Amino acid sequence: YKNLKEFAENASHELQTPLAIAHGKLELLAETNLSPEQYQYVDDTLRTLRKLSRLSESLALLTKIENHEFTDTADVHMTKLIKDSIRSFDEFIKLNGLKVSADLAEDVIVTMHPVLADFLWTNLCQNAIKHNIDNGCINVVLTPSSLRVSNTGKPLNVQPESLFERFKKAEQNSDSIGLGLSIIKHISDQNNFHATYRYEENWHSVEVNFRNSQS
Repeated sequence: YKNLKEFAENASHELQTPLAIAHGKLELLAETNLSPEQYQYVDDTLRTLRKLSRLSESLALLTKIENHEFTDTADVHMTKLIKDSIRSFDEFIKLNGLKVSADLAEDVIVTMHPVLADFLWTNLCQNAIKHNIDNGCINVVLTPSSLRVSNTGKPLNVQPESLFERFKKAEQNSDSIGLGLSIIKHISDQNNFHATYRYEENWHSVEVNFRNSQS
């Protein structure tokens, strides 16, 4: 078990360097005099490398969560974390033509590992951005007992609960690696939170209830 754990961690770490080198060389190649067809090949390969990098990082994170490597907890100011993060995502959100509304209770404190708190929110937010529609909306609601992130999107063609499984995606041909909701589920389980997914009238909602939160 220990050898398998070390292999997974080492493999994920060692993959990042060759992926970064390949990515850099392809970006340089894209700046040369390529035909439209050649440029498309380069662009497709860059997209694949970015997906591989995200996959490696996400699998490494899941391994660490499952091995309980984030056991130290602290009082995390979720209200501030989300406010600051929304501002940092602002350009990306505008680039995707999305509108965000946030109803955040003041001074919500959640007891958990600070790194996992950041991963929890980031994956919720990125999930809502990636799986949205043109000129869509995102709605964030934070209370002392829960965090809900909702987004407009295409109709769901799988059971909502199954999306928390690894590599399960609503659209199998999408650019998603299918691990974002699995990470959310693992973080929730480790902290005795409860994560649920609901689809209703073209709105997708992921809610995390903080069973051991303090406010």
